[in-house]
Amino acid sequence: MRVIRSLGSVGSRGAAVLWAGRSWLGLVGLSLLGCDRRPLEWNAGVEERLLAAIERDPDHPWAGEYSGSDLTFCWESIVLSPEGYFTAHTSCCLVTDERVGGDVHFDGRWVHLEADESDLHYRPRGRYLFVPWGEARFLVPDDRLDDFVNGHESYRNHRLPGSGIVVAGVEFGHAPLEGVPQMEEPWSSRLRLAAEVVCLSTESVEQEERSTVIRVTLQGGADLGLWEGLRLWAGETACRIVEVGPSASVGRIVLRSVDPDLDTDFTGELFVSRRP
Repeated sequence: MRVIRSLGSVGSRGAAVLWAGRSWLGLVGLSLLGCDRRPLEWNAGVEERLLAAIERDPDHPWAGEYSGSDLTFCWESIVLSPEGYFTAHTSCCLVTDERVGGDVHFDGRWVHLEADESDLHYRPRGRYLFVPWGEARFLVPDDRLDDFVNGHESYRNHRLPGSGIVVAGVEFGHAPLEGVPQMEEPWSSRLRLAAEVVCLSTESVEQEERSTVIRVTLQGGADLGLWEGLRLWAGETACRIVEVGPSASVGRIVLRSVDPDLDTDFTGELFVSRRP
């Protein structure tokens, strides 16, 4: 059995996941309720009208302000109005500051954003899964669902892992969220997964961009409910599943080191689906 070293681990790429909280309303403006619907020329007083629109319907199931960071010093804020309009704002290191607006549609599961024509580089995602969780509400881009499921235990305590965080209706420092996010299959069963998987062998070790990449074979596959994209943990070391067979899987481990004396043999190591 090897000794796990604190070398850091690969996290999922920024999930563009959004945290929603009304304290961020000063960051954005919205064209609605009679305002000009121009992409960038926001009217004076539009933020006051936005506040008023949200406050008039405080129990609206999905309207509100969603914002968060991708942990690269960039912040994104999206405001959804009950009347069916949205505004999106991004700011990076106080240098890049771009805003767009458009229409928002909710089909019962997905929030669809249709942005007005604009010459800006910034565009919000077109489709987000709406995920209620206790007092919280999440918007998750459709290509970041695995990241959300993998990181939901971190989101429970409002921790900011590598993929960012989303919360609506609660502030930083809130009490831990109870239960699990409300998601349909296959995501709901994946949220409840509590697997323990033993590494059978280390297949290959390569150097990539100042990191050591290790491919391993794991004892357990579809029989344990594993899926491609699942992240398993041995201490603070992450193993992302890249291939799933009936009773065995292939995982990929990235260690942020190219030390020639690095211990890369994970044979016999126990990986679990809940991050410690």
